[in-house]
Amino acid sequence: KILGMSQKEFAHKVADISPRIISEFESGVGNPTLATLEKIAEPFGLKTTFLPPESWRLLAQKNEDNSNA
Repeated sequence: KILGMSQKEFAHKVADISPRIISEFESGVGNPTLATLEKIAEPFGLKTTFLPPESWRLLAQKNEDNSNA
C-alpha cells in the first residue's frame, strides 16, 4: 500500500496514470517518461533529477583536484 491506498488507487486518484505503468516501473520493465516519474514522486515530496554517469563525476572531481593543486 502506498499512502494508505492500493497501487491502483494511487495510480488513478493521485498520480493520474495507469496502474500498469507503476507495475512495470516497479518490476524494472517499464520506461516511464519524465512527466510520469514526476507524477509518481510528487506526492512523496520528491523531485526527479538526473545524475551524470559515475565516470563523468570521477573525471570532474579529478579535474577539480588538479586545478586546486
